[in-house]
Amino acid sequence: MWNVVVCDDEAAVHRQLQSYLDQFAQESGYSFHLAHCHSAEQLLSMVSPHTDLLFLDISMGAMSGMEAAHILRQTYPELCLVFLTSMVQYALEGYQVHAFGFLAKPLTYAQFRLQMADVVRALSAKQSQTISLKIGTEVHNLSPSSILYAEVCNHNVDIHLLDSTLRCYGTITEVEQLLAPHGFSRPHQSYLVNLRRISTITQTDVHMDNGSVLPLSKRKRKEFLQDFTTYLGSALP
Repeated sequence: MWNVVVCDDEAAVHRQLQSYLDQFAQESGYSFHLAHCHSAEQLLSMVSPHTDLLFLDISMGAMSGMEAAHILRQTYPELCLVFLTSMVQYALEGYQVHAFGFLAKPLTYAQFRLQMADVVRALSAKQSQTISLKIGTEVHNLSPSSILYAEVCNHNVDIHLLDSTLRCYGTITEVEQLLAPHGFSRPHQSYLVNLRRISTITQTDVHMDNGSVLPLSKRKRKEFLQDFTTYLGSALP
């Protein structure tokens, strides 16, 4: 099941998308949980790491959907975002916040169905890119994009997610072998970080976009900066 949020200040749009999503679920066999909000301000407190897809109106109240998208992208870079708009001039700015797509108002089921076909392909591909870690007595499948960084703690490894921390049995070298192909690198012998979630690097520290500050050792600095430079090059369009 995928978690979907619709944010629009028109009740009719909510009813329409609910109907469209129900119809698409019947046709495709996929299941969805739909949540509703009616303002950009409300949206900022509703979206979570568990939100998979957001339908977002651009023109709303005091805060626009585009403003909310810029804020959300700082915390949720992997969120699948589809704008709802009748104003094509926003398309260019939409790509600045990595919009997955646009649905033009007035909505039709034909365009919705085409957009959702692309969405479920992307979400399915993302879902398949998981790693398995032993947490306590259970094995958890985690998306690498949900991990901020890993940290050695008392002969185990703490996995820091967006909204929680999990303790993994094993070594940080074992975790590194799983995560290195997904854009992770070690700034310090006790830390492994998601390069995508870095906001600033100084001479001695790595600042993550959630506010965490991690050490950057002299021994690891050169290799870490090379990894980060390589990542930046691969991330360019």
